[in-house]
Amino acid sequence: QSLHQDLWEIYTSITPPEILSEVVYFIVYTDDYEGDQTAAVQRHPDNFLKFDLFVDPVDMVPSGIKIDKQYYISTLIHENAHILSLSASQSDNNPISEDAGNSPDMYKQEMKNGERSCAPNYYNGLAGCMNQNSYLNAFFQKFWAGIYHDFKWELEFDDYETFIEHNDEFHLTYEKYWLTEYSSTNPDEDFAESFMAFVLKEKPSNPTFAEQKILFFYQYPELVEMRDFTRSAIATSEFCDNGTVFKDGKCQQPVTPSPQQQPVTPSPQ
Repeated sequence: QSLHQDLWEIYTSITPPEILSEVVYFIVYTDDYEGDQTAAVQRHPDNFLKFDLFVDPVDMVPSGIKIDKQYYISTLIHENAHILSLSASQSDNNPISEDAGNSPDMYKQEMKNGERSCAPNYYNGLAGCMNQNSYLNAFFQKFWAGIYHDFKWELEFDDYETFIEHNDEFHLTYEKYWLTEYSSTNPDEDFAESFMAFVLKEKPSNPTFAEQKILFFYQYPELVEMRDFTRSAIATSEFCDNGTVFKDGKCQQPVTPSPQQQPVTPSPQ
């Protein structure tokens, strides 16, 4: 119970109120160490316009004693990106049916119908047709519209291994597009991985093609404010242990300038 409370308090400390207000339940569950999920979000069944957040404590506390804060907090930022991008204000909230999740053929048909009716906006199976000015639609139009024809969703396949084979090929075909290996899984995960990098890393001054996704978020002042909120919360010894400091997306030893680097103060004449 104490561990669950600690996990909750860390989450509330790093989550902007605009996102926290979208969460109905913080659910602690496990599928054992390194199972299918470490964390996830889904629309709350009794209040479909809000979210439940699932966290697996076994993955977050691999030693059984101490929370892996770097892993846990980065995962929470990723999940918060899903809540931000798939919230009720961002779409028409007309998803595919629950039955479609159990039938690849039905899933493909309902997704095609949704994409057709939503075009040219991005259609999402959980949130429905994204609003034209929504974060996820803007992200999709900039980074996915030209490659989406080669992409397939996991639920379009009868088994996970076949999806992995297809996705590996898709990933390699567009290798320069991805910040992480997980980014190519689907547009939603790419958005979440990119948002996580936006929050945790410094603003790239000479961005690669993939790092353009980090710069994407800087066009929204409200998202920069969220970034500042989270970074202020984690730039403490609570996140970085053993005298390290948070910089460039990780905890590292502080660098003390050498004597040659110290500024020289001119002596009075």
